[in-house]
Amino acid sequence: MCCCYCDRDGLSLSPQICPKCNAYLLSLRRDLLPPGTLLNHSKYRIDSSLGRGGFGVTYRGIHTDLSQPIAIKEFYPLGHAVRDRETSQLIIPSDKEETFQRSIKFFLREAQILNSICHPNVVRFRDYFLENNTAYIVMNLISGQTLSSFLKAQPNNCLPPAKVKEIISALIEPLETIHKASIYHLDIKPDNILITDDGQIVLIDFGASKQGVSSHNSQPYTLSYAPPEVISGKKIGAYSDIYEVGVTIYEMLTGLLPPNALDRKCKEENWQPTNLEQPWRNLVELALKMKAKERPQSILTWWQTAFDEKQIGKSFFSNQNNQLTATVRLPLRLEKEKNTSTLTSEKITNRFTSSTIIERSTSARKTSIPLKPKIMALIGLMKGWNLIILAFLTVSLARVLGLFLHPNPNYENLFAPNNSAELSKNQEQCGEKIGFDLGYDRY
Repeated sequence: MCCCYCDRDGLSLSPQICPKCNAYLLSLRRDLLPPGTLLNHSKYRIDSSLGRGGFGVTYRGIHTDLSQPIAIKEFYPLGHAVRDRETSQLIIPSDKEETFQRSIKFFLREAQILNSICHPNVVRFRDYFLENNTAYIVMNLISGQTLSSFLKAQPNNCLPPAKVKEIISALIEPLETIHKASIYHLDIKPDNILITDDGQIVLIDFGASKQGVSSHNSQPYTLSYAPPEVISGKKIGAYSDIYEVGVTIYEMLTGLLPPNALDRKCKEENWQPTNLEQPWRNLVELALKMKAKERPQSILTWWQTAFDEKQIGKSFFSNQNNQLTATVRLPLRLEKEKNTSTLTSEKITNRFTSSTIIERSTSARKTSIPLKPKIMALIGLMKGWNLIILAFLTVSLARVLGLFLHPNPNYENLFAPNNSAELSKNQEQCGEKIGFDLGYDRY
């Protein structure tokens, strides 16, 4: 079995104390389904426990018909139910019944959401069923360790930037995919990121996820990682997951957690990730904006703006509540300039680093911006139609100049009506030069 407190695996049933964390295992075993327990009409068999969280227990099991290893997640919220050892049924006190039933809806929603996602970096859903006065979800068993355990084994509990980039890059595409379906994870943290034995990154535990754009006061969350809108039950979106990814990145790089959203609101409102190097500082600073509308609206664009060299000189915009936000990726050499000018909130904030953020209201007056960023932004914004219109205007101007500046005194006769004889005569006098200057074929 596995110790649910420190994730120590391979424990036998005999020891009463975990040799790693000294946790008392007998009380833990009383809450768990014993090995050999059959579920869902003997379709699944429990082998051992894998871990215990605030909302349930995860077991290692076997699909008895296919002889395949599986993971079985049981809804068993701490403090809201106790297990009858003889029947394995959960007993819910009457004063906890309403909360239990409301919470189990979140658990069953996880099954629905997982069933709608098919991505190699998201744990694969297989089945769900009701039994023992609670609910169960069956998923593929992933052999590996959580990112949390991986971090604890590193010096200073942190990773080099190259490894952080590798791990987070694997999560960007699946998160962008579920966001396009208006599904948001809302509980991204190292405990919910698995690293398989072959190095694959897998996102798990969609128990807090939400489909739609609004949250509820009963929405489960982890305080250290949750954005303000999840804590307060307000409107959620892709920016909510971006906040949690930003916290995770900061923890992976420093071995520390930033102040949680409540502390920042009350005590550390001006906190900034000043201990990070570029481009990580700008990346985390954008992700951890306290106001949702000030964060990026796409996790893929947010990530590519920092690391994709193809994005240099390009920009992306979001416009909410008359706020125009433009993010322009500049060459890395501009990091060395360290030239920063900060104006009032309704004007422009311009930072000459690998990413330049420009925020202003639509009514803000013009403010000087250095030449190089302006040129790069202009190149990034130019489209094909702009070039076509410019070419048309250039040709038209050339034709007009040719008409009025050519030295031939008989040009006015070219436009005289019903004067074909004069036209022919003037064409002969002017020769090929008329056709060349005006851009027409003389024939």
